Amino acid sequence: MEYHFLSEKEKEFFRAKKVILRAGLNVPLEDGKIENDFRLRAILPTLNFLLDGGAQLTVIGHLGREKENNLESIFLWLKKNLKNRKVTFDPGTFREEKIKNLSEHLKELTEKLEEGELLLLDNLRASEGEKENSKELAEKVAPHFDFYINEAFPVSHRKHMSMDALPALFDSEKRFYGFRYEEELKVIEKIKNPESFKKKVFILGGAKIATKIPMIRTLIDKFDLIVLGGAVANNFYLEMGYPIGNSFYDEDFVFEQEELSKIMSSHKIFLPQRVITENGEKNISEILPGDKILDISPKSFESIEKDLREADFVFFNGPLGYYEGGYEDGTKYLLNILTNPNNFFVAGGGNTASIIFELKLEKNVDFISTGGGALIKAISE
Repeated sequence: MEYHFLSEKEKEFFRAKKVILRAGLNVPLEDGKIENDFRLRAILPTLNFLLDGGAQLTVIGHLGREKENNLESIFLWLKKNLKNRKVTFDPGTFREEKIKNLSEHLKELTEKLEEGELLLLDNLRASEGEKENSKELAEKVAPHFDFYINEAFPVSHRKHMSMDALPALFDSEKRFYGFRYEEELKVIEKIKNPESFKKKVFILGGAKIATKIPMIRTLIDKFDLIVLGGAVANNFYLEMGYPIGNSFYDEDFVFEQEELSKIMSSHKIFLPQRVITENGEKNISEILPGDKILDISPKSFESIEKDLREADFVFFNGPLGYYEGGYEDGTKYLLNILTNPNNFFVAGGGNTASIIFELKLEKNVDFISTGGGALIKAISE
């Protein structure tokens, strides 16, 4: 689907126009309060640009997986951070009992909007039609707007109504990417084509190896060093004949042997040999049946530390251990080495972003993606 980019020079383009913006609003909550507002801060430039230009702006998005979730916390955040703006909220917009009269309801809401005002509709996922990519639902929404703007990179890999059926109802010249989405695309291009950098390092951790093998396939010839960790590494250990005991791995994933041989024969792949288990630090060959690998030992990286420090481009995607359980030594060690002023550092979204904020390293990171799975899919394509 073709999209255009916003232009700072054309701020008045959307004046007195009804604009619907799909945003990435899915932020972590704790006791109903926003725990990390990174994704929200990322879209502020686009919101301010449109409101400054006099758009009549309606924002849609989702929060969590439950239908019962509402966007009141997002509304309060927008009200606080869009100073001197009129921000209104429509509770329960997409609840199933309201879908029948949704078109009339949206007509009434949008006609009340003045220039430079923002209306937040409630949780999209309250309706099954969102995940089902319902054209019928999209047809109730689209007629009330002049333009569609996609500022929801975190869900760009989902073929949901708000990302697919809805924008398809707008002519191509009326579809735009937000400023943050454009930044994400530029960084992805840099990851996929990093030739301008001299020494490129890719750190790959986390789980879900099935989604990450295509990314290795894409980047193996473009990066000088690829370090494996997390549950991803456990699948490789197993296939290489190493014992992994009771360690977590993707049991449903099966390597294509030709591809496995190609990956593991590459001098660029670094599979750590020292790991941390519940029973202490061990060489991977010493793992016992009752052991569970929970992290990568910092000692594993002694042989490549010089290469890591010399990297001028770093792409870090996924923790190297069971970070949520307190097993963080490997991840912290690498982040402290690699986040420095002498390189261009890109961090994948999801858990990677959370760790960087927790360690307060964000000032040393050039770009933190708002997407997790979306980033992986975009790089793999």
